[in-house]
Amino acid sequence: IIFSLCSSSFFFVGLPSEWMMRHHHPVLLHKGSRFHRPGMAAPSAELMHLEQIVEMGFDRDRCQWILGFTGGDVEQTIALLTDSNPDLDPPQFAVHMRPVPEVLEILECHQKAVKEVLDTLALPGHAVPSLNEDDKLQVVQVFNEMIAGFNRSRYHRKYEAGLRDVTLAKIEVNSEIPSYFANAKYGSVFSRKMLSMLGLRNLVLAGPQIFEDLKRTLFCSDPHRYPRGTGLEVMKRLTGNTVDLDTVVLRCDDPTKETINTLNRTQGLPTFSSAEELAGSAQAKEIAFNTALPLLQGFAKKFGLHRKQRAERQADWKSLTPHQIPCVGGCTERGRWPVWQYKNAFASSFHVNVPVMADVVGALLLAPYAAAHAYLLCRNDPADLEAF
Repeated sequence: IIFSLCSSSFFFVGLPSEWMMRHHHPVLLHKGSRFHRPGMAAPSAELMHLEQIVEMGFDRDRCQWILGFTGGDVEQTIALLTDSNPDLDPPQFAVHMRPVPEVLEILECHQKAVKEVLDTLALPGHAVPSLNEDDKLQVVQVFNEMIAGFNRSRYHRKYEAGLRDVTLAKIEVNSEIPSYFANAKYGSVFSRKMLSMLGLRNLVLAGPQIFEDLKRTLFCSDPHRYPRGTGLEVMKRLTGNTVDLDTVVLRCDDPTKETINTLNRTQGLPTFSSAEELAGSAQAKEIAFNTALPLLQGFAKKFGLHRKQRAERQADWKSLTPHQIPCVGGCTERGRWPVWQYKNAFASSFHVNVPVMADVVGALLLAPYAAAHAYLLCRNDPADLEAF
């Protein structure tokens, strides 16, 4: 079989494409090829699989050899290609990797420095702890090793990687990360995990600056408040996601409905037949407003905002009553009011224009280093690494 494949491959190497076209070379006859002509025989499933794999960036001759060797098994072919193909590994920096204990010390010291100033980080005049450039590259290299190790056939199988998912590791540092939803069943589990690693790697370099951008607008959740090329826009581009800069004060789902119904029965109040009925009720608005009120007041006190500043930041609770809470249907409309209701075909919730600062600090300044730290601790233990 191998001799036949080799002979076939060598026979066609260097021959003009027009000759192969006239003689119906099978690789060039797939539908969608620029060489395909009406009336030609439909391509076999194996040839279609070959084209799918080639489109992922693999060398055509190598793909054809291995696909023939595996009897047309696409999964096994991709496994053999990726497990032995350094071209799919993350781009490496020309930096000398320090011993693991030294890198662990860098990560531990940085996380400690951030946690020590957690309560004051968001306030004006307080600098964000940041590593020097060489230390940052050490952490980036940890992620490169993590990403390359994850992009192997056993994880492709375990997390049901799609055909194109195996090429995600080639995305370079500081490059755009495709948008995804980490907590939704969209795409493969493998792609969501890989994109998360790629985003965290970018935050090693960009996290502190994004945090400073958010600080300048007092962490407003309105994306239109940020100058182009800063803040939420940059985070979305470099991680595929953005951190929430608002807080959910009431989620109108079935569990919440049942809880409220139980309380209402004890007080002789009407109950709700559905989550939708709860979402449209005056009681839901009252609960949301009263829950949001202390959060808005606490935010204003922490940042020392007077009435005009609160109004500019859309954090002035005195400008709104429970019955004036607006209802919006898109994420781009968030942050334009102190409190609002978000509603679509699947869910309804009430939000206050105040972030959970621990979540913001955690996402931008702690998560990348915590992930790298955890990986280094378990990298030499197969059982721990599998769980990681």
